[in-house]
Parts: sequence; structure tokens; C-alpha cells
Amino acid sequence: MATSQGVALRVKPANLTYGVDEKPPVTTSVLLAVQHVCMMAIGLVIPVALMRVIDAPNSLIVQFLSLSMIAAGIGTILQSVRWGPVGSGYLSPETPDPTFLSVALLAVQTGGMSLLFGMTIITGIFECLLAPLLYRLRAWFPTEVTGVVVVMVGVSIIPLTLRDFVGMSEASAQFDRVTLWIGI
Repeated sequence: MATSQGVALRVKPANLTYGVDEKPPVTTSVLLAVQHVCMMAIGLVIPVALMRVIDAPNSLIVQFLSLSMIAAGIGTILQSVRWGPVGSGYLSPETPDPTFLSVALLAVQTGGMSLLFGMTIITGIFECLLAPLLYRLRAWFPTEVTGVVVVMVGVSIIPLTLRDFVGMSEASAQFDRVTLWIGI
């Protein structure tokens, strides 16, 4: 940050197209909005996958998915505003995290939804406590390391999501055309 007569000025890094206070053109903003919605929609697979593990009825899956969407919306709003120590002031969509999926599936299979909810609360508390220290951990987790982790998470959920995408069940190798069209 540079200062001019006691007023802090933000200096845009050379590798950024738009600075924090700049407003992109409408077409760019619309395309970025669609990109954010698509990114958030990917996370909606996780609550459905968790509920299918416990063979929940469709009505309960819809309710759980609705609550997940409401929680993601509230989390995104809290992250987007700057209110004391809460929020970053940037649009950072909060979604169910694919890295949490394998542990969440194990928790649901082992102790049911109550264990999953308790684990989620404890994880959230630790994330809030560790958040102020994250910038110091950047040296330990360069882009190359985090990129490999993200790719491995994506590869690990392919079998589960592909089966749901085409509407196959574990009992049958037949796929459901309606589910496939919805997935497409």
C-alpha cells in the first residue's frame, strides 16, 4: 500500500487484470457470475452422496440439500462482508468441500448423521481458529503442492459421481436415461 498525504492507496499488482476497487465490464461480470454458480453447484453433489450412503428417502435428501444451500448462502454472505473479524470482504463462495467427502462418508457410515454434524461443528471451530494463521502457511504449501492435492481429490470422487451422473446403482449395472439427461 502506498500513501499519499496520509491516505492509503491500493496499488494493483501487475499480474492482475482488475484491482479490488475496479468494476469489470458487464459481460465479464455475468460470465464470472455464471462461473461462480457452476463452481458452487459442484458442491451440491456432496450432500446428496452423503444422504444416499444412509439410504435416506428422496424427501429427506431434498430437505438436506436445501439446508446445505441455505448454509452455503449464509456462509458466502458472511465471507463477503467485512464486519470486525468476520469476513474477508471478497466474494468467496462457501460450498460443501470435496476434500471433506471421504471423511464425511466414513462418519456417516460409522456414527450416522449426528457424528457428521458434530464433526462438522468441530472442524468449523478449528477453521475459524486457524484462519488468521493461514497466510503464514503459504510457504509450506506452494501452488504445486496444493494443485496436486486438488487433482487427487477430484480423481478420488470420480467413481462416486460418475455412478450418480448416469443413474447407476450398486445392485444394477444399468443406467437410467432420465438421470443421465438431467446430469448432462
